[in-house]
Amino acid sequence: MKKKKTKRFFYFLRRGSIVEVLSKDERISGSEGWWTGRLLDSESVGIFPANFVANLEPQLRVIDYKDLQIGDLIGVGGFG
Repeated sequence: MKKKKTKRFFYFLRRGSIVEVLSKDERISGSEGWWTGRLLDSESVGIFPANFVANLEPQLRVIDYKDLQIGDLIGVGGFG
């Protein structure tokens, strides 16, 4: 008799945990709105609600150089 595979849930996901997202595909996680990932500190792999995590990459606003206003900054005009 084969042992049935079960998915591991991240019930222990805490604020500050760092998760590497492995898949956002609900066919992998088994449920819409759940992702598959790996906790970096413990190497545990499982599924978790997508709304429990946030992207670590900063959301930077890109502006044109012409829109920069350079004023009284240290180093403006060179050294000396």
